[in-house]
Amino acid sequence: MKRRKKLLLSVLCFIVILSLAIPASSPAKAAAATIYVPDDYSTIQAAIDAATPGDTIIVRGGIYCENVVINKSLYLEAENRTAIIDGNRSGDAVRVTVSNVVIRGFTVQNAEWAGIRLDWDSNSNTIIDNVMRNNGSGIVLQDSSKNRITNNSIENNIWNGIHLVNNRGEWGNQIIGNNIIGNWNGVNSYDIQKVNPNIFYLNNFVNNTRQVLYYWSNPTDTWNSLELMVYTYKGKTYKNYLGNYWSDYVGIDASGDGIGDIPYGIYSDKDSYPLVAPSENYAIRAAIPTPPAIPTRYDREAAYDYAHTYWDKVCSDGYFFLSSYPPAYFGGGALVPSETGVDCAHFVSCCIGTEPHEKGGGLSIPSRTEAYGEPGAERLGDWLINSGVAQIQRSVKALKMGDVILYDWEGDGHWDHIALYLGQGKVAAHSQSVWNQAWQLSGAHNYRFIHIKEILRAY
Repeated sequence: MKRRKKLLLSVLCFIVILSLAIPASSPAKAAAATIYVPDDYSTIQAAIDAATPGDTIIVRGGIYCENVVINKSLYLEAENRTAIIDGNRSGDAVRVTVSNVVIRGFTVQNAEWAGIRLDWDSNSNTIIDNVMRNNGSGIVLQDSSKNRITNNSIENNIWNGIHLVNNRGEWGNQIIGNNIIGNWNGVNSYDIQKVNPNIFYLNNFVNNTRQVLYYWSNPTDTWNSLELMVYTYKGKTYKNYLGNYWSDYVGIDASGDGIGDIPYGIYSDKDSYPLVAPSENYAIRAAIPTPPAIPTRYDREAAYDYAHTYWDKVCSDGYFFLSSYPPAYFGGGALVPSETGVDCAHFVSCCIGTEPHEKGGGLSIPSRTEAYGEPGAERLGDWLINSGVAQIQRSVKALKMGDVILYDWEGDGHWDHIALYLGQGKVAAHSQSVWNQAWQLSGAHNYRFIHIKEILRAY
């Protein structure tokens, strides 16, 4: 009997141990839900409180007098763009305290502070197709990075259209295709110290009292697309980088491609490709990814050798810029036809680039004319910096053979000339055929020293 009890006890113990060893099956994860306001909940905030991360909230048409706090990763959309969030002159109309939120299609108005605020460390959000009007500021990005702000109308706000505050992180934000109209400051950049810039392009800055304000910030943003864009303007198709439209821009567009011939100055920054008409006049067909650098290491000796061969000759592509546009064709290797041309940037492009007939240093420099490379000195310098293949240095002592120097002859903040640095304080250049001359040339008001990186990443 005792043996039978012991056996039964042993069997029970084994079953208990086995049941503990086998994990219980976890409940299936609930699928993301779609919540409707006011059908399911009478207020937007009540719907947010009831939602779980990943849910969608659709808000039907109407005026919602609320100060909404989004503390979960949600997709929030106004049905047919007919829902209005009214801050009732109190605080922020919408405050986002988490990352990965989408807000789409709302009119956000009458907030005391911000129409929409992306609060501390609220990152990787998308704010799209909204109207932000009559607030203290339209949208505030407070220590908030990697956000995409696109296709919004940000208008008639008391202080700022877009307020960038205390961004000290590594990454910037993408601000693309917005109408920024009638604010005191179109963009206010306050106390921004970051590694990677904010990127602005295809925005319309119209009749803001001050289009851009930098306050306690380093003006290091990028004001044009990072990739070449194929676009149609006035019935013709072009390929170029695209900047922003500025209602107070006074430059001209001699080539008719819709891009101003001189940059729009923004403190020490600039929009190098300002649009001469609002962005809706440009039909964007495609963005062209910039090809990776070929080879992976910059070939300084090849750049030097190219300059040594062509400093007094037409470049290997056969073109020479007697004036800004179009380039004249003489055939590669012909003697330089004029000492009064504007061929300096074309020459440097060929020296450091990958001109098909004879490769230089190996950078894949985009071309926007029949000739190889970038014909404008200032734009070539901007491309080198914005594409990430080069860095600005403080003095000529930091340069190596194959680097470049920009020259401001007039002291007006525009870079008029560019030369290839040969090392040991000497340069080569076109327009005035120069080889192995002292880098100061005839003297300029300002210089910019640009060092091309040794290892070239995709850019």
